[in-house]
Amino acid sequence: MVPLGTAPSKIIQARAYGAMVVVVDGDFDYEVARLYKAAIQEFGWYDCLSSNPYRDEGKKSYAYEMIDQLDGEVPDWVIHPTAGGTGIYAMWKGFQEFHSLGWIEKLPRLVASQSEAAAPITEAFKKGLADIEPVIARPTVAESIQVGNPASLGWRALAALRESKGTAVALSDEEILEAQALTGRLAGVFAEPAAATSVAAAKKLRDGGVIRDDELVVCNLTGHGLKQPEAIRWRDEEMRPIPPTLIALREQIRRSEEYNVTC
Repeated sequence: MVPLGTAPSKIIQARAYGAMVVVVDGDFDYEVARLYKAAIQEFGWYDCLSSNPYRDEGKKSYAYEMIDQLDGEVPDWVIHPTAGGTGIYAMWKGFQEFHSLGWIEKLPRLVASQSEAAAPITEAFKKGLADIEPVIARPTVAESIQVGNPASLGWRALAALRESKGTAVALSDEEILEAQALTGRLAGVFAEPAAATSVAAAKKLRDGGVIRDDELVVCNLTGHGLKQPEAIRWRDEEMRPIPPTLIALREQIRRSEEYNVTC
């Protein structure tokens, strides 16, 4: 069940695995979520919302896998793309469990990265609130985290950010797309825009002096770029065929270099 306007690539991938996809003419926060909850009761569907404790327990393995892949080293910062807040809350639970067992000596500072168009957790954090004030989510290139009312676990995500001495950052679409391009060019990873908010937040915090250059930072990338390839933008003339000659190729390269310099 997806809201109208969901990227076709996400629907195609779900269909490829045999899922029945229902497109609902309504926003995710209210109409779709309400219908989904009613459908769980009506049809006995498995609940994969944040209200399912198994989902939260599964997501805490972010922390387990991170420590394992870093050979026991604990990051100074962990930045996570955030919609409902489950990832932040669950990850903090995982890190705390390792710390209580004496398997790690310190805890990371957590950062929630959001789109400016849907940033209720960031706004609540900045205002010092204990709970979320719902907002109307506006259109954003980061559609996977376009949630304005994280009712289930938003308050727990806020608590995790404060307990970890972390923060929350809202990014513009321009900053998100720039981070997506940087992630592909420098790390060789094609991330969807929502996932790239973590990289955008890292850059913003580093530029602002919040993150030091000697600190270890982990940016979680939560979705592949093929979930939303239409977010990649190019000029029409880039796709315009050229004659098969070196002269035409040189001219195309020149135009492209000039465009990149002026942008």
